[in-house]
Amino acid sequence: MLDKEKKNIFIIVAAGITLLIIIFLGVTYSNNKQYALNVAKADQFFNDDKFSDAIEYYNTALLYKDNDLLQDKITQSQKIKDSLDIYNKANDYFQSGDYLSAYYAYKQVMPEDTKRYETAQIKMVESKPYFIENEFRVANDLYISKSYSLAVVAIQSILDVDSDNEKAKQLKNIYQKAYDEQKIATQTASKINQEKWLSEMEKTQEIKAAEQQKLYGPQKIVDSNGKQIWKIYINGSLHFTGTYKGTGNFIVKLSDSNQDLITVIANEIGDYIADKTVNVPYVGWYYLEVTGTYGSWTSNWQ
Repeated sequence: MLDKEKKNIFIIVAAGITLLIIIFLGVTYSNNKQYALNVAKADQFFNDDKFSDAIEYYNTALLYKDNDLLQDKITQSQKIKDSLDIYNKANDYFQSGDYLSAYYAYKQVMPEDTKRYETAQIKMVESKPYFIENEFRVANDLYISKSYSLAVVAIQSILDVDSDNEKAKQLKNIYQKAYDEQKIATQTASKINQEKWLSEMEKTQEIKAAEQQKLYGPQKIVDSNGKQIWKIYINGSLHFTGTYKGTGNFIVKLSDSNQDLITVIANEIGDYIADKTVNVPYVGWYYLEVTGTYGSWTSNWQ
């Protein structure tokens, strides 16, 4: 009886293991099948230049089986996709007449892009003379219109792609010389205009100063018997200087527009030198009275 039970257990275990093996083989077979199907589709898209789709199916295949070869194919697909995009842009540039952009775009097409690389090299060679011919015309038009700096730029763009172009070298020297002379002439004219402007400004300031002097210049009201009274315009403060030589009295007074006394600047007997600054309460007209008896005197103010 015991042997029979052991035998039944063995049969059950063996059946379980067999089932697991069958399931494992089934899953493996399914994964391999899905892997192969996705790789086949990806390869087809790759051959049809549908690289975005190819990358998608290669990534899906990796879900069923990790494979370094597929990683390389994904990288290659992305590179050739970028190369194709550049090639298409180069064709657009060429068709629109932008030969310089076409030249540099064709130059970026990758050697790994075997379907387009050789054609790109041929088109790059074709683009160069077209660009040079067109740029010579542009440079000449700019030179004729006296846009010498831009003409130099146009010629330099030719030398950037063909550094041995003798015609471009010669024209660049001519255009550069014209530009340098134009620059000197412009600077000279600017200097002359600036000097003229400064001269006119000086004249204008002199005229304004004369007008202000006429409007706000000192007016002598009294000049007799050793006394002078001036009507003066003060803006902020008055700086008075003066000298007196003699034995009499030297008096200097400052009054407001109503002739009310503000301050006595000097009141001395005998030789005297005056130097005093007075701050005034308002901007406007004042009266300055200078008296010197039995002697000679001078006065000045600002």
